[in-house]
Amino acid sequence: MNEHDTNTAAPFVEQMNPALRHALQIGFRSVLALCVAVALPLAHVEWGESYPGEGQKAFGMLLVFYLIGMCAAFVYFIIGTVAQILLRRRPPKASLILDIGLAMLLGLVLAYGGITAHYVG
Repeated sequence: MNEHDTNTAAPFVEQMNPALRHALQIGFRSVLALCVAVALPLAHVEWGESYPGEGQKAFGMLLVFYLIGMCAAFVYFIIGTVAQILLRRRPPKASLILDIGLAMLLGLVLAYGGITAHYVG
């Protein structure tokens, strides 16, 4: 090992067993999918409009928001997995950047939807 080598993580990832690398990427994508799933209900509870009716119906609306987030997380997971398959010849950094970028995009869109959601009476 040369003392001028500053990037020691990339060669380790490149030399890693491909099955282990893919398993780690899927695990990381699962954590990001969970973040995408809770973005809509969390943003709505923290910064969104309060439900004007009784508490039980408000809880039902939060469940609907969570189901919407779960659908978005499932779509994110499928798109990320297909992209991982298409980018398998590229460095792992490309798949990682795509995963983080897509999760941020979907998370921000869902958070915006949660903040701006209005109840119509």
